[in-house]
Amino acid sequence: MLVLYVLARHPSHGYNYSESLLKEADEYHDIITLPVNEGRPNKKNLEYSSNDWGVEVQIGLSRKTFLWFELALRLFPRVNYITKGDDDIFLRVPQFLSDLRLLPQQGIYWGPIISAFLRRGSATVRFRYAGGMCYTLSRDVAEHFVSYEPLKRLVHLPYSK
Repeated sequence: MLVLYVLARHPSHGYNYSESLLKEADEYHDIITLPVNEGRPNKKNLEYSSNDWGVEVQIGLSRKTFLWFELALRLFPRVNYITKGDDDIFLRVPQFLSDLRLLPQQGIYWGPIISAFLRRGSATVRFRYAGGMCYTLSRDVAEHFVSYEPLKRLVHLPYSK
């Protein structure tokens, strides 16, 4: 298991990487920086329990996630699984690796399942997804995800309000 920190440029540093980050990256070689900006959080919705950090943040996180999976597929051509996890989670690595060994090597979209609802007019659709705090895709699922043309196009469009 290889742990890497995948970062985008953050508004708290003027969308530049800090000197301490560059020093740490040079020393430990465990940081990957992506050519995207994080969004500026919507301050009125910054409660921990809130999922509404604002559209700009959600777009930034989505871009970063897409680019991570795209890059990981190229950097690690022999891995069976690619995981995205937040830096503030506690992962029981021995248990995680043990669980991975029990899973099939294809068709995996694995993580804590969250239920959500989407309302459009009078129609309500319920859907489930793996929570963003930590999820794993098998290689075939990651390849399918990053090869979806409409999504690829959106990821590279500039954000404007």
